[in-house]
Amino acid sequence: DTSVANSNVVDWPGPHDFRVAFQDQEEIKKNMTWTFSEQLRKLYVSLSVACPVHFDTETCPPEGSTICVVPVYKDYNHRLDAVRCCPSHSRRSAENELSLEHWITCDNRSTQYFEDSANQNRLCLTVPFEDSAPHDNLKVTYRFRFMCRNTCYGGPNRRSTQVIFILRSPDGTDLGRSVVEVKVCASPGRDRKREEEHALRDAKLEHPEPPTPGTSTGNSGATKRKYTLHTNSKSVYKMLLKLNAGCDLQVGEKRMRNARSIGEMLKISSSESSSE
Repeated sequence: DTSVANSNVVDWPGPHDFRVAFQDQEEIKKNMTWTFSEQLRKLYVSLSVACPVHFDTETCPPEGSTICVVPVYKDYNHRLDAVRCCPSHSRRSAENELSLEHWITCDNRSTQYFEDSANQNRLCLTVPFEDSAPHDNLKVTYRFRFMCRNTCYGGPNRRSTQVIFILRSPDGTDLGRSVVEVKVCASPGRDRKREEEHALRDAKLEHPEPPTPGTSTGNSGATKRKYTLHTNSKSVYKMLLKLNAGCDLQVGEKRMRNARSIGEMLKISSSESSSE
């Protein structure tokens, strides 16, 4: 049952603190076959490359639990569409004929492939959540392959994709979920670097740093400039302090360009100080 994927799904660690992780890769290189961005929570991977995905829990789930892997389209308008390979990539050879149309496959022989007829024939797979070493928690690693690029016509067709990893008990109860955006592309390292830079630039535009005192930002986002006034008159200095404290810097800047009265006040104060 993949009905949980029909709506927007968010991470839910559940009672056993279910987590999905990828191996750390500090340096981004153009020739990488896969790379994971913690900043974007997004996996970039080359076509049909084995990508290790790590699963672990804080406490041991019931014996016989499985991980259900459900690919979906990120856009809500396409949420009910099954993510399938394009006709070209569907003609590949496969040990299991059931997996030919599946966008994501797993190297483990215990993998089972399904088509959920109750939910628009959505494709998914399951793998056992088990480990040979007995302990309180579990750590399992599976190697997944993505068999069609996001740009392929007749397949994803340039639509953004996500994968929902669901920890499920033997009776079909969801025990935890984790959502990862996936982009199957020709150059994972290049695409990750470019999209992280775009995200950082967009964040700066949405939340610009506040201007520091004594600077001008300008209406068109021009380079900030500092302005300094020099005076030998103590009375003029005191008057400028009062003006600066009583006016907003940006509003005051506009008013000082147009208000002749301020300039006249400066002249009067200057003449009074010179006559003392």
